[in-house]
Amino acid sequence: GRDLFNEDVGLLAALLGAISPMFVLLNGSLLAHTTTLAEVTIFAWAFVRARRSTERRRLIFAVLAGLSIGWAAITRPWTAAAIGAPFALIALRDLFDHPRVHIRAYAVMLIGVLLIASILPLYNTLTAGSPTANTYRLWWPYDSVGFGPGNGRGDEGHTWDKARLNFNLDFPELGVMLFGWPVVAGFALSWLPVLLGLGWPPHDKRDWLLIIPPVLLIAAHLAYWARGGSLYGPRYYAEAMPFLWIVAARGLIKLAAARWPRRLIFAALPLLIGYSAVFTIEPRLLDGADRYARLRVDVDRIAAARLKHALVFVRANYWIDYASLAWQNAAMLDASNVLFAYDYGPISNEVIQQAYPGRRVYYYDRTQSVPLVAGRGQ
Repeated sequence: GRDLFNEDVGLLAALLGAISPMFVLLNGSLLAHTTTLAEVTIFAWAFVRARRSTERRRLIFAVLAGLSIGWAAITRPWTAAAIGAPFALIALRDLFDHPRVHIRAYAVMLIGVLLIASILPLYNTLTAGSPTANTYRLWWPYDSVGFGPGNGRGDEGHTWDKARLNFNLDFPELGVMLFGWPVVAGFALSWLPVLLGLGWPPHDKRDWLLIIPPVLLIAAHLAYWARGGSLYGPRYYAEAMPFLWIVAARGLIKLAAARWPRRLIFAALPLLIGYSAVFTIEPRLLDGADRYARLRVDVDRIAAARLKHALVFVRANYWIDYASLAWQNAAMLDASNVLFAYDYGPISNEVIQQAYPGRRVYYYDRTQSVPLVAGRGQ
C-alpha cells in the first residue's frame, strides 16, 4: 500500500488486515493459507518495486518476487496461478512495449519462480512416483480441480450448479469475515470501504487493478468441488484479502478527505472494530478452542500410554479422525518415536509394518470402549 500509493494507505491497510477475523483465526491454525497469503503479499510488493526502471535494487526485488510466487506455487498451486495471472499479463505487456527496459528484471524473476516451483515435481516424484502426480488424490481420488466425473464427489462429479451453490454460500461469508463488521439489510458493511475505494473520487486505475486478483481467485475456485467455508470463514478466498485491505484503506482515506465524513469515520471505526472483536472473532475463537480441546483427547490418550518406538494404526471414518494424531509424525517418518498410520486393513497394514520393522504395533479406534490395544508384532 505504501509503495503503490502512500504511507497512510499502507498503515491503514495493515491495521485493517491485523483485525480481520479470517486473518486472525487462520493464524491460529496449521493451514497453508496464512503462509500463502504472506507469499503473495511479498510477491505483489516486490513485483511493484521490480517493475520500476528507476529502482536501484531492481534485480533484488525481481529475485524476491520470483522466489515468493514460486513458494506460493508449491504451497497452494491453484491459488498461486489465479493470483499470479494478472501480474504475468502486466509483465508480458511491459516486455511488448519496452523489452530492453524490462527484460533483465523479468528474466531474473522467472528464474526465481522456476528454482522454487521445480521443487513440486521433484517432491511428487519422490512421494508419488511421478512429477505430475496430484498428491491430493492419494487421499481422495476425486480431489481435483475441474468439472465432470472424476472431479468432486458423486457420479456426475463437480457441476456448474454445485459451483454456484458453493459461491452463494462462501461469498456472503467473505463479507463478514473480511473485517467482521455487521450485516445490515443483507449488506455486509465490510464491503462499504471496498466499494468506496473503487468508486469514490479521485479515481485511480490502480484501485481497479488491485481488485483483479481477488476476482480471479474467487472465479478459479468455482472450478473446485469443495466449499471453503469453515470456522475460519471462506478460507479458499483468504489470499485475496491483502488486495481488498488496500482498496478498503483507499476508500476510507478518500472519504475522509472531507470534514464530516472524516468525523464519521473516526467515530464509527472504533465501534466497528469493537463489534468485530466481540461478535465475530471471540465466538469463533471459543468455538475453535472447544473443537481443538475435543481433538486433544486422542493425543492425551496416546501420551498417557507412554509408547516407545511404536507403530499405531488409526481407524478413521473421516479424515480428521486420522489427522488429529498424524500431525505428530516427524517429517522424516523414521524419526518418530510413535508413528501413526492409517488403518487400511490387514494386507496394507502388513506392508507398512514391513517398511518400519522392529516397532511395537498398536491399533487405535476411538469408537471402542478401550481405544488403544496392542496388536500383532509385540
